[in-house]
Amino acid sequence: MPNVKPRQVLEWCDKWEQYFEAHRGKIGGRLFSDFPLTPNFNKISQDLRDWTLDQGIADGDASGDAFTAFTKSARQFPRVSFAKEKKRLLDEMARAAMAIKLLLPEIRERANHLLGQAKAMPAPDVRNAVRRKVASIIVAILVCFIFEVAVNSFLRWDWLLSHPNSYGLQVCICLMASFGIVGLWVRPWRKALWGTGIFGVIFAAVGILGGPTK
Repeated sequence: MPNVKPRQVLEWCDKWEQYFEAHRGKIGGRLFSDFPLTPNFNKISQDLRDWTLDQGIADGDASGDAFTAFTKSARQFPRVSFAKEKKRLLDEMARAAMAIKLLLPEIRERANHLLGQAKAMPAPDVRNAVRRKVASIIVAILVCFIFEVAVNSFLRWDWLLSHPNSYGLQVCICLMASFGIVGLWVRPWRKALWGTGIFGVIFAAVGILGGPTK
């Protein structure tokens, strides 16, 4: 049952614990004769059986047989009129219920373990957001590296290389490109990065204009 969450399994265990608490002392002395197995409780028992088998808890076949025997006998009990048959069904229900009760601590332990793992693991949205941030930074660094190699080698942008503020302009262009790329990929950072990029454009424009010549 891959879609069952550990918290749901713990709720199923709580239902069984409530049953044992409500009828304490009656199971050992053969289950009470008016056991109200509701369809909802029957469904819980079947789901819990499937989960224990899927998780391989204890002896999977034994746990499955316990849940199956309990629900099957409980469904048959109201239809039986002979005292001997009633007693047989009660015996089966009592044995199955005790087997289930012994399994509950291990079921709880496994469910709590899975729940702890789920809490420790970041949610898919968080993981995707981190991946996008890392990927955008890597792409920005690569773009800046390619720009610098191109400008300083095979493209030879002589105007930029010979400008008095060449280093400052190159850094400013790389930063603006980086802010633009990262802001495009990471929405929460977009306003801050693009706002800073605008100031970078202004700074670059001032650098291009330069100052008065002496």
